[in-house]
Amino acid sequence: MSTNPLGTLGFHLDGRACRVGCEFCYLAGRAPSAERGLDADLIRAVIASAPARDIAVAVSEPARRWRKGLAAVIGAARARGLPVAVTTTAAVVASDPWVLDGISRLSISIDPAKDGADWKALERALAQVPADVEVIGLVSLVSPAFCATLADGLLARLVELPASDRSSTDTCSAGCTSTAT
Repeated sequence: MSTNPLGTLGFHLDGRACRVGCEFCYLAGRAPSAERGLDADLIRAVIASAPARDIAVAVSEPARRWRKGLAAVIGAARARGLPVAVTTTAAVVASDPWVLDGISRLSISIDPAKDGADWKALERALAQVPADVEVIGLVSLVSPAFCATLADGLLARLVELPASDRSSTDTCSAGCTSTAT
C-alpha cells in the first residue's frame, strides 16, 4: 500500500461517450448507455473523506446533464477549502458558463476534432473566464499534421491568447511531443 497522499481527486461527470466521441478518449470505447447521474450526497461524502489536496472534474458535452453533480463537487470541495479544476471544451464554456462558477482552474481542450481549433470560439470562451481563474490550454496532439501546425506558429498564437497562460503537454499517436509554458 502506498504511503503517498492523494494529490488530486478527479471525477469525470459522464459514464458514456460525449457527443464529440474523440477516438483517443477513454470514454469513446464505451458502449452507449442510458442517461444516469451521480448522487450529490455520495459526491459530498467522497470529497469529505478523501485525503486529496485538490479536486479536478472533467465535464462532457452537453454539460447541462451534469450541473447538479458539478455543483455538489464544487460545494464539497469549497467546504474543505480545496481548489477545483474543470476540464472541458470552449463550446461548453460558451453555452454553459456556469461551469466556471467557484472554480480555480480551467483546462480548456484544444483539439482539431473539436471546436478547440476554432479560434473565435476559443477567444469567446476565454473572455468569460473570471480573472482569478487559472487557464490551461490542453492541446491534443492527435496527428502529425496538427503537431506540425502547432510547431509552425499555432502554439505561439495559443499562448498569446488573452487568459491563456499555459499549455499542457500531450503526445500524438505519431509520437510527437510538445510543451509550452
